[in-house]
Amino acid sequence: MDVEKLKDLDVAAFVGTHGKYDSDDLKEKLSSCTRAVLVQFADALRIQVNAALEQLQDCLPEEGEDFDEAKTEPLEAALAALRLAALLCTDALHECHANPPDALCSAAIMLHDHALLELGDARPDVQDAVAKLCCTWWQYGAENREFLVSQTLPFLLLRAISSSKAAHVKACHAMRGALELLDFEDASINDMKRMLLQAAICPAFVSRPEGRKFLACLLTVHPSMVQEMTSVIRNQIPAGRRSVLDAYGEVILRGWREAVGPCLAEIETNLIQNLMNAALHGSGQALVANIRRVLGELHSCKRLGGAGSVDAMLVRLYEPILFRALSAANAGVRRNALELLLDAFPLLDPEASTEEQDELLVRQFQALSDGLTDACPSVRVVAAQGICGVLNLYWEIIPSATTAGFVSRLTSQLAFDAAMPAVRVAVLEGLQLLVDNQHAQPVLSKALPQLAPVMWDPSPRVREAMADLLLCISTSRGLHFWEVVPLEVLLEQLVGAGAAAPGSSSVAQKLHQLLVPSYFPNPQEGAARIAALLKENPAAGQSFCKMLVAPFIHYMDSGKGSHQVQVPLEDILQLASCLMSHLLQHPPVPDARSPPRKHRNRGTGGGRDAAADGTEGRPSTAAGRGGRGKRKKAPAPAAAAGSSAAAGADAEVPEEEQEVDVMAVGVQEESVDSWQALLAGLAEICAGIGMALQHELCDEQDVQGLFSEASLQQLLTGCPGATAERCVWRIAEALPCLAAARHLLLSRMQLLASGQLLPEGLDAAAAAAAAVFGAGSAAGAAGSSAALAAAAADAAAVLACLAAGTTGTKAAAMLCAALGLVWPGCNSTSKPAATAPAAAEAEAAANGDVDSTRCRSCGQSEPEDCLLLCDGCDAGFHTSCLLPQLSCVPEGDWFCPGCCTEVKECSLSRGAAVACMSLLLLSDSGRQLLSRQGLLQRAMPLVQQEAAAAAAAAQTAIRRAAGAGQADEAVQGVVAALRLGALHARAGMHVLAGDIEGQPATLAEGAVSILQQVASCCHLLRQLPAEAAANSDAEESGQLVACIQQLLGLLKDVWCALRLLTGADGQAALAAVAAAAAAAAECGCSLLAGLVAVSTAAEEAEDTADALKGALGANTQLLRALLASPSSPAVQQRLSAWLLLWLEALATSPLAAAGTALKQDLPVLLSALLGDQQAGGRAAAGMRNVPVLGGAGGLQEEQWLPLLAAAAAQADDVDTAEGQDGSQQQQQQESEDEDEDADTENQNPNTRTAAQPAAAAAKAKGGAARTTAARLAAGRHLPPLLQAFVTTVARQKHSGTALAGRCMQLSISSAQQENWQACLGGLRLGRLLGCSPAGEQLEALKGVKAAALQDNGTDALLAAEQVDRMLAVVSV
Repeated sequence: MDVEKLKDLDVAAFVGTHGKYDSDDLKEKLSSCTRAVLVQFADALRIQVNAALEQLQDCLPEEGEDFDEAKTEPLEAALAALRLAALLCTDALHECHANPPDALCSAAIMLHDHALLELGDARPDVQDAVAKLCCTWWQYGAENREFLVSQTLPFLLLRAISSSKAAHVKACHAMRGALELLDFEDASINDMKRMLLQAAICPAFVSRPEGRKFLACLLTVHPSMVQEMTSVIRNQIPAGRRSVLDAYGEVILRGWREAVGPCLAEIETNLIQNLMNAALHGSGQALVANIRRVLGELHSCKRLGGAGSVDAMLVRLYEPILFRALSAANAGVRRNALELLLDAFPLLDPEASTEEQDELLVRQFQALSDGLTDACPSVRVVAAQGICGVLNLYWEIIPSATTAGFVSRLTSQLAFDAAMPAVRVAVLEGLQLLVDNQHAQPVLSKALPQLAPVMWDPSPRVREAMADLLLCISTSRGLHFWEVVPLEVLLEQLVGAGAAAPGSSSVAQKLHQLLVPSYFPNPQEGAARIAALLKENPAAGQSFCKMLVAPFIHYMDSGKGSHQVQVPLEDILQLASCLMSHLLQHPPVPDARSPPRKHRNRGTGGGRDAAADGTEGRPSTAAGRGGRGKRKKAPAPAAAAGSSAAAGADAEVPEEEQEVDVMAVGVQEESVDSWQALLAGLAEICAGIGMALQHELCDEQDVQGLFSEASLQQLLTGCPGATAERCVWRIAEALPCLAAARHLLLSRMQLLASGQLLPEGLDAAAAAAAAVFGAGSAAGAAGSSAALAAAAADAAAVLACLAAGTTGTKAAAMLCAALGLVWPGCNSTSKPAATAPAAAEAEAAANGDVDSTRCRSCGQSEPEDCLLLCDGCDAGFHTSCLLPQLSCVPEGDWFCPGCCTEVKECSLSRGAAVACMSLLLLSDSGRQLLSRQGLLQRAMPLVQQEAAAAAAAAQTAIRRAAGAGQADEAVQGVVAALRLGALHARAGMHVLAGDIEGQPATLAEGAVSILQQVASCCHLLRQLPAEAAANSDAEESGQLVACIQQLLGLLKDVWCALRLLTGADGQAALAAVAAAAAAAAECGCSLLAGLVAVSTAAEEAEDTADALKGALGANTQLLRALLASPSSPAVQQRLSAWLLLWLEALATSPLAAAGTALKQDLPVLLSALLGDQQAGGRAAAGMRNVPVLGGAGGLQEEQWLPLLAAAAAQADDVDTAEGQDGSQQQQQQESEDEDEDADTENQNPNTRTAAQPAAAAAKAKGGAARTTAARLAAGRHLPPLLQAFVTTVARQKHSGTALAGRCMQLSISSAQQENWQACLGGLRLGRLLGCSPAGEQLEALKGVKAAALQDNGTDALLAAEQVDRMLAVVSV
């Protein structure tokens, strides 16, 4: 190496000669150099660095001058020289290590002083090379390394914070020892301290191990830095993510371990213990949880034993504050303290004596025990779940008496805590931690059976937690879930949990997951066990079958993890086949009796296994051998176990003599009930298989072999009743691809064509009721025939099946023909040219070609491209084999000549067609069929005509009733008209739903039209004579009430759909909403009028009370929905009339008692009635969006106040209740007044004078509050309307006095008119509102009393008594 030449080169030559830097080559050369050569090399580098810095200074402009472009090249050469020199110095340092030459040190110092921060961001490559040199110098511990810190550390911090690169963070970590050189008390390093604190919140440092070590080092350099870091960490905790909080916990722990002296004391007292205090007294649960997560690193790393361990520190810091907080008065502090104790448990000081450790441990156990009995439920939640975790970890070292006591208290007391469901959930979730603990299982086996009643808990969360606990038990070895909760209870819960929406309840899913290994361990045993379950408990068996196929029904949601396939589809197909075979081989027999089984020799292996399962009541061997993770099976059901035993006993019978039906062993016949139960279970399973077909989880070939072609027809023939027949039709609807289903449907198509499908008496009105109100409901029955309602359900099932199968298109064409419409593809005039000879079909069958479709005319299958398939019967015809010939294959549906003839000759009447369409609306398949080719939309005018005809007939019946008094006929006519009107509305909604992608304005117009037509139909209720409605038959009136209730629900659905459709359509939406609101208000008012008219007759029937409440509630809900929407003055006027009628119904009609079901709605509507203009009052009543109807353009007090007064007059118990509660309240008030007077006398004389005005004001305010409380207490015995009215007025302080005065005026004016009942109501209502008459009003009341005493009537005397009470209050 020519060192002398290196010295003599200028900067440009130096860069040109050594610009192609090769570190490995240079290191090899330097490694062979002597010390003297290295000294010369260092001296040459110093010269080059000095020259490059001088050239750099010459090229840089002075302050205020512009840069000279001619100096660009020298400037770049100088910078390149500095970078090259820094790299060469670094390589030279690798050879010198801790003893570099002085010249090399000088070169490094010059680079450090002038080539780091002074260059700014101009050349980061130069700065990186210099920073690498300084870091390497520090790591080698070379001489004079302290001179390379002042610029390097700030530069590395800036680069790490700005770039977030791992290399820069690692460089800072390498230089962490340089922090000890800084004087943190000197103000000159404030900028450096700010950068260090900024690094504490930089993600680059927090997320990397080297960065966290660097931050921990900041806690060891100076106490002031510990304080600054404490502030930074505390500020980051409230909004910190979990990873950040864990990182700060690691920083604190590492800093505590590395710190000594004042820094250690500062970390413990100012940082850790302050965090502990904050975790104890934190204001929010989220903040406390974040602080506990930071402290969690200390809790998880504590060690038992060893001087200076984390345990000793935790005991030292926790003991002064934790146990005091555990007994604090604030429940939140106790909860936080208990959480910290559980996190840090056990707190043991390894340096303390054994006696001291035992004493400390006893204190902790006592604190945990006190937590279980704490008065605050949230504390008990923490205690219950935390204690289970402690027992799981430390069961072996905790005394047995303590563990048994904890478990007993959890299972016998806290599992039934009535204060909060969260306590019960915490117990059940905590016990899940103990299930797999082998040491705890002997105690749990005795304690867990006490939890069986928890399955009946009213809270779904608790029942779900109980199901989770049972699932955990099912995977453990030492516990059995059927010993905790009997199978009968689990099955009953399965029925209840899955009743609303099978497959959607999490409780039902988990119980089903628990029971599957018991009732369906494999396809062979599963069929017998499910059959036994269906016979013994039909409801549970059907629920089990529903849950078995729920993953296929809810397949689209299974990706979210809500439904998991537990049983393969192949096994379910085999189960369905077994059930079908059994049903066909064992038809139902009334009062069937199964003969006693013959017990054969049990020497075979099968017999032994069966005896073990059935006699001893233990799980099967396969499940018993399963280890952890395999769910145990409960003891097999009795019937299934007997089947298994018999099957084992017959193991030696030859194959050809064995029974194929695995469920029929020992059974020759089935009773009607058991046969129907098996059929219902098969229907549920087939519904799931059908959904699997739709989701393409299997193909038709997999399903074709399930049933024979005549199987469904055989089932239908052997059905003992309509319920069983509907199950068969459900099977056919779910699996329309089966040959058995097609065979069954062909016969029903013939009945449809001849008009004999619908039973006699099932007219359009009855079918409409079934479509709108449910086929099996009371509203669906016409007249008094419940059998007709069942017939409607049967017809609906058949039509749904026809719509789902290949016969759907032909059925739709027949409906069109009956309605006078034309179905596309059914107007063909072509005829077959000839008929295929039978010899051709026989030849095809002989050749095995039975799957190909052949032309019915020529008998050939070729050419296939012109072979037409009939959409009605699947018959094939070539286009050239028809007369006249077809030039091409027609688009859309096409019917063969035979089907066209059948459709045209269909004898279905128009009314029957409307009834069929009504029943088709009940099923998804029916609605899909009606939406094809716009059939429903085209038939809407015909349905409207039927509705108009029914309305005209109803008007005729109403006129006849007005003259001849035929009430029942009038009510029946109105019911029929309402049903057809509702059908028209429901059909219109389905038409709109089919065009959901259309223009919102057009859809809104359709919805408005529907509401207007329903309003015209509901107007019949206003025409119904009051006497006819009141004197109608109880059954007819009950049907009318149910019809009104369902219509109200339908109206609300239409209204909500309209608001969704027009949500973003500007002015068109506002216009549509206004028109719809007017029509809906008209409907609601008419329906309420009809409800009031018929309420007297309906009240006499006990079974209609709930219907009355439901109808009134539906009317109120619709009224609230309309009030919550913006409306025009015209609509507000209609709403005002409706609200007034609603108030009259609740005040004076038999519907007053039904107001108990409107507790949430009464304050809202009464607030709108009162015209509350204060936002606070409206928000308190829960009606932020309800417009005010009082004042100009709305209801006036003169309209509605007399109604409330009339209600008050009819409330006989007001006086007694008010007197009793008032006297008690008066005594309490006198006692409190005496206490306040005594407190005033005992005050300091110096402050008594100043406090007297404030005390007087407070006393007056308290007296007013007690008066209001007395009125509310007295209102406890009032009717619901008055009670809600008094409460609402009490919230609206500005209106109470004025209303009370208006009540007095009403009573005075009524007395002048000698209307003593109205006078009595006004006086009672005024007293409830706290009226205090004075002046002229007081004198007028005295006159009212005199006139009442002179009248001497009952109401007059009661009014006089009310005046006496009021005058007594005024005198006091």
